[in-house]
Amino acid sequence: MKGSGSNGFGRRTFLARLAASGALPAVLSRCGGEAARVGLSEGPVILSARGDRTDTFGLAAVDAADAVVRVSSGFRGHDVTLHPVRSSEALLFGRRPGFESIAVDLRSGEVTARLQAAAGRSFQGHGVFDPDGSTLFTSEADLETAQGKIGVWDGTTYERLTEIDTAGLGPHEILFLPGSGLVAVANGGLLTRPETGRQVLNLDTMDSSLVYLEPESGRVAEQVRVSAPKASIRHMDIAADETVVFGLQVQREALDHDHIVPLMGDHRLGGVPRLFEDSPEVVALFRDYVGSVAVSAWYGVAGFTSPRGDVAGFWSVADGRFSGVVEFADVSGIDAMPDGDRFVLSNSRGEFRMVDAQTLEEQPDQRRRFDGMRWDNHLLVSDWPLERRT
Repeated sequence: MKGSGSNGFGRRTFLARLAASGALPAVLSRCGGEAARVGLSEGPVILSARGDRTDTFGLAAVDAADAVVRVSSGFRGHDVTLHPVRSSEALLFGRRPGFESIAVDLRSGEVTARLQAAAGRSFQGHGVFDPDGSTLFTSEADLETAQGKIGVWDGTTYERLTEIDTAGLGPHEILFLPGSGLVAVANGGLLTRPETGRQVLNLDTMDSSLVYLEPESGRVAEQVRVSAPKASIRHMDIAADETVVFGLQVQREALDHDHIVPLMGDHRLGGVPRLFEDSPEVVALFRDYVGSVAVSAWYGVAGFTSPRGDVAGFWSVADGRFSGVVEFADVSGIDAMPDGDRFVLSNSRGEFRMVDAQTLEEQPDQRRRFDGMRWDNHLLVSDWPLERRT
């Protein structure tokens, strides 16, 4: 169940019912042309950042009838979350460079707020609300040092209130654990700067960690590291028992060996991180890179994607055993359907694939393609009208 930021206490955990009334959004046909103004049909809706250039960057919401609400952003978006209580509002977070994020009314298709990064800070593509929607947390970094920050925002006005340190460099995905009231942060540990793009400047000293923060005080409640020192923790989701499931990205050029490094793992508060070491031949297909993580709480299965390897793989959360694999070109986005029975996968070619969460077989008759659309790294799936899930 993907956490708000997606993306346990997942993105859908926070959702309130969207009002059925109000302005109807402009939609696009599957081929990308203008269509009549109709509302999104009842049922599952997929949301994702889209675009590959300034004039196509934005947010899209796709319903079961292939109607598409499309909102322009003016910047490249990364992940999407939904407001826990404010009807119909979605947030799109910027990244690379992330100087802006937006709030969108999905009924009208209008941008209702623009969040500007604070001076010397940049958004890192992910964000999460607390359960009542009073506070928004965004993953951010100091532009000069890459020191991790969590931006703290008023969840109603989107006024930036303060920031807290993440006790590491390059934070990426963040999640909220309802049982403990803590914010989980994936500190990637990598020093990068806007002027040098994705070049990592601290391979010798990189220090990735999973950190749990008390949002009120900023105190580090717990900080853990995986046994692979050149593996960067980037993406996460939360299982029904609040186990944090994470995916790694290995900095292969910093290694002095060519061994396969496990890329999937999990952690529970107070415990030791566990890496899923089953089926290394499958892990090798991922080419040292996990692009997104999602958990089907109903079946206790975690899915991991790799756009580098053109593959999605699935492991059991209970015992860390490999369960299945699906090939899909440039696959990155993944989320479980609201009822947990299927995973949805997306790629940069405008395609969606469905995978049965029990059999882990891809369902060819449910393939969908949207010409002219380029889905970004992540997606979110929820019901329309949206309902709060606990």
